[in-house]
Amino acid sequence: MWHKEFSFFMPPVEVDEDEEFQGNLIESTALKTKSGHLIPTESSFRLFPVNGKMAIWATFRDITERKRSQEQVRNQKAFYEFILDNLDSDIAVLNSNFQYEYTNPVFLSNMDIRKWLFKKTDLELAERLELPAEFHEKRKKYLEIAAKENQIVEFEELIQDSNDKVTYLLRKYIPIDDTETDQKRFISFGVDITERKLSEERITYLAYYDALTGLSNRTLFIDHANQALKNHKSTETLLAFYFFDIDNFKFINDSLGHTKGDILLQMVGARLKRVMTEVDTVARFGGDEFAILKVDIPNKSAAAEFAQKILDILSQPFHIMGRDLFTTISMGIALSPNDGVSSSELLKNADMAMYKAKELGRNNYKFYTNELILRSEKRLYIENSLRKAIQNEELVLFFQPKISTLTNQVCGAEALIRWKHPERGWVPPVEFIPVAEDSGIIERIGDWVLEEACRLKKQWKLQKFPAFPVSINVSGKQLARANWSHRVQSTILQYNIDPEEIELELTESSIMENPEKSIEAFEYLSGLGIKVSIDDFGTGYSSLSYLKKINADVLKIDRSFVIDLELNEDDRAICKAIINMAHSLGMEVIAEGVENVAQRDLLHDLGCHMIQGYLYSKPLPAEDFVVFVQKFNESAKTK
Repeated sequence: MWHKEFSFFMPPVEVDEDEEFQGNLIESTALKTKSGHLIPTESSFRLFPVNGKMAIWATFRDITERKRSQEQVRNQKAFYEFILDNLDSDIAVLNSNFQYEYTNPVFLSNMDIRKWLFKKTDLELAERLELPAEFHEKRKKYLEIAAKENQIVEFEELIQDSNDKVTYLLRKYIPIDDTETDQKRFISFGVDITERKLSEERITYLAYYDALTGLSNRTLFIDHANQALKNHKSTETLLAFYFFDIDNFKFINDSLGHTKGDILLQMVGARLKRVMTEVDTVARFGGDEFAILKVDIPNKSAAAEFAQKILDILSQPFHIMGRDLFTTISMGIALSPNDGVSSSELLKNADMAMYKAKELGRNNYKFYTNELILRSEKRLYIENSLRKAIQNEELVLFFQPKISTLTNQVCGAEALIRWKHPERGWVPPVEFIPVAEDSGIIERIGDWVLEEACRLKKQWKLQKFPAFPVSINVSGKQLARANWSHRVQSTILQYNIDPEEIELELTESSIMENPEKSIEAFEYLSGLGIKVSIDDFGTGYSSLSYLKKINADVLKIDRSFVIDLELNEDDRAICKAIINMAHSLGMEVIAEGVENVAQRDLLHDLGCHMIQGYLYSKPLPAEDFVVFVQKFNESAKTK
C-alpha cells in the first residue's frame, strides 16, 4: 500500500479545474498512473457512513514484485521443460503413488499417449502399449526400493515394441522430497544403451564362437569338454573327441581364392551342425581345423560309425559359385577315459591320431593308440636333438653325381644332407626331414645347406675342380620367407662363386604351397643366373601354367617312374611324355633312381639329358665325391 497522494494516479486533463473528473482510474487488477503505466495491484473496498452519507475506503497494494517473481517462476519452469523436452534421454516425474505427472517426448513420442498418461501408472501404460507383465512389475519393484530406502536405484531393462525393435535402457529412479506437499516424488531417468549392449553381446559372442562359421570356438569347446569330463560318471559309456582338418585346404585356398575358401568352411560348418545332437559340441579351432565332442558313446564301434558318417557327408560335393568342389578330411579320435582324463590330453591325442591318418593316405580316420605316443616321444626326441645338431656340427653334406647322357661325364651333383647323431649314429633322412619340416627347423637347416654348399664350391674352385652346378633342395617354408631370395643372393656373393654353379631344386608340392610367392622369388633369382630344377615331377598336383611362369630350367623325373621302366609300358609312356614336354618348353630333363644299364639306355633313347642313381654312385661325402669325379671323368675320356 502506498503512502502517496491520490493525485499521483490522476491523469492530466484539459478541462476547467472546477469541472468534475469522469475518467476511469482502475483497469482490472491494475491502477493506471498519470503517465499511463499500469501497476498490478490487490484492492479492497469498505463502505462506511460519513455525515449521513456512505463513503468508500479503498485500499490498493502494489504487487509488482510478486508478479515479477511469479513470471520468473513461469519462465524458469518453461525453460526447464524446454531442456527436458529436448534431452536425448527419457525423463519422467512420478508422484508418491507411482503415477506420472510429467514425461518428455523421448519417454513417449506419441503426444496423445503422453497426455493420456498423466496420473496413470506403469501398469496402465503396459496395458495400453500391450507390453509384457515383466515391464511394469520390474519398474514397480525398483520404485518401491527407491521409496523404502530413499536412495537412487539403477537397473537395466529391455523393451521390445510391436515391430520387434529391441531397445536396452539403463534406468535410474531418483527419490526427492516435495516440501510443499510433504510427499515423495520420483524422477525416472532412462539412457538408451542399446549400442553398448549389442557391442557387449558381440564381444561375448566372438569370445566363444567362431565368427565365420557360427560354430563354437576353441575356448567354448574346452569349457564344454571340461564340464562333460567332470559330469561323466558312467562306466558304461565313453566321451569321444574327434579332431580333423580338410585335406589340401591350403592348395584350395591359394588356387581358388580366400573367398571361396571361406565359403567352403562355412558350408562344412553348416553340414556338421545338421548331424549334431543338442548335447554334442562342434567347434572350429581356426583355419581348417575342426573338433567334435560326443558324450555317452556306447562303445568304440559307435564312435567309428559316427566318424565314418562325418567323412561321408563331407565327401559330398560342395557347390560353390557355379562349380562343384570335392573335399576329403583326415580325422583322429581319442576316447575318454582310456586315452586321457583331461581335455588338453584328449585333444592332443586326437590330433596325433589325425596325423597318423594323413600318413596313411588321408580321407580316413584313426583312433589314438599307445603306439602313437611312442612315435610322438620319438619325434620329440628327434626334434630336440636336431636343434642341437647344427650347433654341434653333426650335419654333413653328401653329393650324388649327375651324369650327362651326351658326354658320359659328371655334369652336376645334388647336395644331400646327412646327420650323424653322437649316440644313434647315422639317422636316416626319412626320419628327421619330416620332423624338421613340421617343426620349422628346416629353415635353419636350409640356410646351413646353402652356406655349406657354397663354401665347398669355393674350395673346389680354388682346387681347379670342374665347374658344374650343385643342386640344393629348397623347402616350401623357405620359399614362404619374404627375404629368402635375397638370402640366396647374399650367400653366393659372400663366397664369390658364379650364380650358374648353384641350382635350386624344389618339389611340385612346395611350389604349389605358395605359387605366387614362388614365381616372384624365381623371377628374381633367374635374373641373377641361378638355375631352378623341379623335383619329383609328375607326383604332385602341379599346374602347368605355374610351371611355365616359374620358367624352370630342369625337370627331374621321379624315381617311381624309373624303377620299373624297362618292364612297365605305362612308366615308359609317362617318361616319354615328360621328356617331350620339357623339350617343348626348352628345359633339360634328369631322371633319378637309375639302377641298371637297361634303364639308362631307354632314357638315353627317349632324349633324357642327365641321369642320377646307384648305377653310377650312391651319395658320397665331399672328399669321396671329389675323388669319384676325377676318376670317372678321366675314365670317360679314355673310352
